[in-house]
Amino acid sequence: MKQFSVYILFNHSRTLYIGITNNLIRRIYEHQYKLISRFTSQYNINQLAYYEIHSTATSAIEREKQLKGWKRDKKIALIEASNPHWADLSSTLKERIEVPVIVDAVARAKHTDDPGQILRCAQDDGLAPSNEDGIVGSVLRDERSSPSVGI
Repeated sequence: MKQFSVYILFNHSRTLYIGITNNLIRRIYEHQYKLISRFTSQYNINQLAYYEIHSTATSAIEREKQLKGWKRDKKIALIEASNPHWADLSSTLKERIEVPVIVDAVARAKHTDDPGQILRCAQDDGLAPSNEDGIVGSVLRDERSSPSVGI
């Protein structure tokens, strides 16, 4: 059964980022190793504060839009209702979610000698390769074109 997650990340100064994915463990790994999203990489937003699991992409997208429309105070109240100490939930994520995960593929692609390899994910807007580390074709998504990714 396919699962979709809406998640909220934060950094040391509690700058928030709301996203959606079909593989939360992989997506958190990508944020932590700065493989995606210029915004989260630039502001070092890589700690998981909150997430929800949805059974359909449509319900997850609707919820993501709803959360992005909320004022910051309401987002903080949502986080603190289930995570009052702002613990990074990514360290226990594998125990909480029963989804088969392959994060090694991302790590291999990051350090591959094959510049033609392109990884794809549910959020691909296009296949614009990145040369940030001198590797062409290992980018999963360029989120610069996404509206209101930073909260």
